[in-house]
Amino acid sequence: MGESKTITPAWKAQGIPEALDIQNAAAVARRHGLSVRLVHKGMQTATKHGKPEAARALKKALQQATTENHPWKP
Repeated sequence: MGESKTITPAWKAQGIPEALDIQNAAAVARRHGLSVRLVHKGMQTATKHGKPEAARALKKALQQATTENHPWKP
């Protein structure tokens, strides 16, 4: 059987944004020697969960908007 390949943190930082930019998991998989399924799964995970910094910023903005709309609630 072939070697098992996993997505490393270094590849996630480089490959996932690349795959999301061009929206072509097959091309990125060929370029990096990975399976299309593995790259696609990484893309799905990234878009489903997003970046923690973006999630925190969105949560803070939502809290601020809620406070502005309902000043009597803590």
